[in-house]
Amino acid sequence: MAMEHFNNRDSSVVPELGTDPLMENCSVYFPIDDMDAADTTTLPNQVSRFIMNYPKSHDRCAIFGPFYDEPALEAGVISYGLNVPVITHGAEDNRFAMERQFPNVFRTNVHLHAMGDLAISALRSKGRTDFLNVIYSTHPYSIQHSETINNAAKEQGFKRIYHHGIAPPYVGMEPGRSAWYAMENVKKNTFRTIFVALHDAIEQISFVADAAEEYGLISPDYVWMFSGNIDFDYALYGSGNSNVTKLLKGAAFMRQMDGFDVDPEGDHFLKSWKSQDAETVATVQGLNPILADEPGYYNPPEDYFQVITPMRGSGFMYDAVIAQGMGACWAEANFVAGGGGNNQKRRTQEEADTKSSLAAVEGDKTGNEEVGGGKSNGRIAARGGTRRAQYLRPSSSARSPASTKVVPADSSHQGRTLKEVKYSRKPNMVGISEITFTGATGKVQFKESKRYYKNRNRRVFTYGLYNIQEVQEDEGSR
Repeated sequence: MAMEHFNNRDSSVVPELGTDPLMENCSVYFPIDDMDAADTTTLPNQVSRFIMNYPKSHDRCAIFGPFYDEPALEAGVISYGLNVPVITHGAEDNRFAMERQFPNVFRTNVHLHAMGDLAISALRSKGRTDFLNVIYSTHPYSIQHSETINNAAKEQGFKRIYHHGIAPPYVGMEPGRSAWYAMENVKKNTFRTIFVALHDAIEQISFVADAAEEYGLISPDYVWMFSGNIDFDYALYGSGNSNVTKLLKGAAFMRQMDGFDVDPEGDHFLKSWKSQDAETVATVQGLNPILADEPGYYNPPEDYFQVITPMRGSGFMYDAVIAQGMGACWAEANFVAGGGGNNQKRRTQEEADTKSSLAAVEGDKTGNEEVGGGKSNGRIAARGGTRRAQYLRPSSSARSPASTKVVPADSSHQGRTLKEVKYSRKPNMVGISEITFTGATGKVQFKESKRYYKNRNRRVFTYGLYNIQEVQEDEGSR
């Protein structure tokens, strides 16, 4: 859907596709009939397996996704070799902000620092201003959450912050591993505000809930807040654990919000999603032929887009596609403005290559994503679009822009000092950082600062604070 909108300059979701002067003379298009996708779930090895075994991987112009941090880290490493951008729509790892580590990775969501600031601000707005317990699983992702919350709480005036790590097998009373040991210490320190950062919530939340119930910590006296990577439906209805349900009712959740979460009635992305018809469904099936007896087979109904709600992160994926397209248009316009490309038959590094195409890697568990609007083993595509995408890539003789070169300060073999590593940014990557548009998730603008040019600007980003409550109805409760 995003690629089709870009190709047709359809402004139903992004007004700038029809009004921005940048788009008037842009010759960039996505080759919808020459793309591929895969469901990586949360496994990083699925990313490398898909991309490196794909025969056209070196002709791809971008990687969209994955949603989860670990697969996105893998995609970021691979993109360095392929010299293409990765635009993730859900990964929050703070390391992606660093140009030295991941020069090619952008994201349409924001990093954990922004989440931490907002989470603590939300707690303060509820009168929790002094003391805090942080429970985290001993995994790099959760540790980052813990450190982020700690820094934000200190900056906003919290006096005491206690951290409690948990790790397999979670039971027993071993410090740093046992959920029961953590809850016993929460009970002893009497601090009644608890932030929980879990890496694998499906595995870990039952231990946290059982231990919290045993120590009497699930009560109105305690405020629980969770990081946003929890599957609500599973936690509430699929875990089979009544303590989990009891813990999560009334708890708060901090997570990024799609536009259709904020305003489903007025959301342009959701309206466009629901306007897709049976022709789109048929196109997706034709582009993704999986036999009925093969794994991942899915036969969507003709009214799929009317009965299925876009999954979490769909709007952020849509904006990732638009950012890539508009970034390439910016680079093309910048090249032309510099006087290049008028009479050349072969364009060089700053030009569009009409042979390029696109790869998307998606990390959602179900493989359902809005790029093509269909669901079938994570492979997705969209209808329409016959013109080939023009894209910026280096000529065969050009040095890889993502490469680094360490040069000695002098010719001496001893006592050498190394100059600072410099990264040459590809024109379309510069373009992504320069563009601004109103997308499915609100105003999309990168360049949070001169140093963090790949970060989405947190000042124009919407986070949501959820609270789960039981609603009584005439026919019972839900």
